[in-house]
Amino acid sequence: MNGTMHDPTGRPTMEIVHFTVTAAAEAALLAGRGQMIAAVRAAHPGLLDARLVDLGDGRWMDLVRWRSAEEAHAAAADFPNIAAAGVWAANIAEVTSMGHGLVRHEVA
Repeated sequence: MNGTMHDPTGRPTMEIVHFTVTAAAEAALLAGRGQMIAAVRAAHPGLLDARLVDLGDGRWMDLVRWRSAEEAHAAAADFPNIAAAGVWAANIAEVTSMGHGLVRHEVA
């Protein structure tokens, strides 16, 4: 995953974040997810969709599809400034990796 990926054609970009959550914070993480996504989308309408995946043993993966790499990077930079995002992120114990990649093929 490359955090500086750029595509001049404006193809969708996938943001992939791996993180850990304690068992005590799991319910709050799930309860606040919708509000956080709505707040980020209100500030950055290029957010197309998002999937939160429980990998087990406190490990999670967030998959967020953006209209473009530029919109993904702008939202990532602004994330700490969005109040609902900060509240939601407080449930994360540790971000273990984060990156962006161009969507090269999709099947619906």
